[in-house]
Amino acid sequence: MAATFSNREATRMDEQQRAYAMGRLAALKPKLDARGLVCALNGAQLTVSEVGAGPVLDTITCRPRVTDFGRWWYFDRGGNPINEADDVTGAALTIATNVRKRIGAAGGGRRG
Repeated sequence: MAATFSNREATRMDEQQRAYAMGRLAALKPKLDARGLVCALNGAQLTVSEVGAGPVLDTITCRPRVTDFGRWWYFDRGGNPINEADDVTGAALTIATNVRKRIGAAGGGRRG
């Protein structure tokens, strides 16, 4: 069975790790903003919403992925890996696509 990195373990990051995670999330924010999403950096989490939409559609974290030799990855609110943290553009594309799918499944969506 593969080892996992729980949300509780994510809160145990030391200050240097937390600063690195916050830096990676800060790098991701403008990439998501450019895709028409509204993001807010709240500590070591990045919340993602659609422009004009109230609810948070996803919460992104950044932490080492145990099953990838401790490399840093972005994770969604369900703890699912998104992309390596070094691939900010790829992560933004994946997150935006997933959020748009959720919006479409809920009957909402952007026009234009």
